[in-house]
Amino acid sequence: MKKIISVTILSLFLQFAYCQNNYFKVLSSPLNEGANASIETENGNIIIQTGVTSGNMPPKTEYSQFLLLNPNGDVIGSRKFKLSEDIFYFRKILKLDNGEYCAVGCSYNYAPYWFYSIYNKVIYFTFNSNLDSISYNEIVMEDNPIQWFCIREAIINNNNNIVTLCEDMSYLNIMLLEATLTGDSIRSSRLVPTKGATTFSIMQKSNSSGYLITADGDYNHLNHGYVSHVITIDTNLNFTAIDSLPGECAYFSQLSKFNNDILVGGRAHRSWGGYPPPIPPPDPYHTQEYCIEKLDTNFHVTKQLYLSHVYLNHNYYGDDTISYPAMNQNFDFINTNNIFTCHYREFPASAFPNGHNYFVIAKLNSNLDVTWQYYFGYDAFYRPFHIIATSDGGCFINGSRYDSETQFQELDVFYLKLDSTGVYVSTHDPIIPVHSAIVYPSPGTDRFTLESGVQVFGATFLLYDMLGIKITEEIISSNQQSINTEALESGTYIWKIVKAGKVLDSGKWIKIK
Repeated sequence: MKKIISVTILSLFLQFAYCQNNYFKVLSSPLNEGANASIETENGNIIIQTGVTSGNMPPKTEYSQFLLLNPNGDVIGSRKFKLSEDIFYFRKILKLDNGEYCAVGCSYNYAPYWFYSIYNKVIYFTFNSNLDSISYNEIVMEDNPIQWFCIREAIINNNNNIVTLCEDMSYLNIMLLEATLTGDSIRSSRLVPTKGATTFSIMQKSNSSGYLITADGDYNHLNHGYVSHVITIDTNLNFTAIDSLPGECAYFSQLSKFNNDILVGGRAHRSWGGYPPPIPPPDPYHTQEYCIEKLDTNFHVTKQLYLSHVYLNHNYYGDDTISYPAMNQNFDFINTNNIFTCHYREFPASAFPNGHNYFVIAKLNSNLDVTWQYYFGYDAFYRPFHIIATSDGGCFINGSRYDSETQFQELDVFYLKLDSTGVYVSTHDPIIPVHSAIVYPSPGTDRFTLESGVQVFGATFLLYDMLGIKITEEIISSNQQSINTEALESGTYIWKIVKAGKVLDSGKWIKIK
């Protein structure tokens, strides 16, 4: 009997493992496309919302569409969405109790001076798992012009209503709206900061007594600079209190209930050293790194983790690299012991950057210990937008991709599905480069940094010249190690990560004088 039970359990385990899919897809076309929200359906399909905009100034939305993906990542259904407004998009797709879905977004027209928006609306599109339309509704927020109306986030509260966090992006005023699931307005409010506050995320308090909003800027004469703060509002969407957000997750700081705690992920702006600077550098300098932290209900940090580091040029005029959160949702979990995070390295000023970059996916447990961390890309420039945990134990990521060598000012949509191990294998899809470690800066001079995921801890890092002569050998014992290359000649070098005689990863590093 025990043998039969064991075989059954093993069979179920193998079936579950086999059912975990992974894939990488690029929706490539001559159009300028961007990805927004995504959600998993009850049967394991994925719904992703994308938008097509013109390349003119000011840009306008040509149309929005919802795509239905099967477990292999193939598009098996689509629905095009067209409005008369100049700009319209959906920021969040919410799953309703009746099995339907509600996409929450916004729309507006340009005023004669196009940096103003008018006829600002919050829009609600309800549909089923086959993308069949159920209803559409819209709520006009303000008749007078504002600058750059946008939606940051939408949630379903304990009263089964939708609360939407909006913003006047230039005046930096916080705008809130509560509506029914069908898009009928219940109440709204406008919080007017002293000098403006950029908002990022909203969650309902565990006791249902109100909401918490993360923001930076200057509210009620409390100027926190790069340090973010938490604004508390009551159930009527009125201001109640403001507290400094501890830790350093200051920008794009998403927050979520996490058991009895609060989980926050965002970009940390950290200052190192004193003034005046010593000679020689590196002190003082600044870093901007992806950070995730756990807070108790009194906003005290109980655990903090930095998942990607930066290299500084130490010339006191800026960073060489910036680690930036996925722009809409940078972490997600179904099981609190399996947290998935997403961020990307570099944040260029241009919408169509010339360079390439990595985006980084990591899996954490409930104590914020890293299970694995992988680096994807560097064959183009990637801006991940949204990550969701999936029911098979893996995760799904979407965003935009731009390759300046083959494209001219038009973005493609990419999406990536990983299983619970983070390993990506493809036989027929486009191949995206994946690394367990990266070496930077490259080109570099007298030293470089080896940054790696925990899955290669204990492995050996080897550096060779182009003749195959071993230059350096070092055991990987932390996720960031500095390698001295001062004695090396200029040129190209090959690095490998080896464990038990097997090459786990490899790449090139270039030294310049």
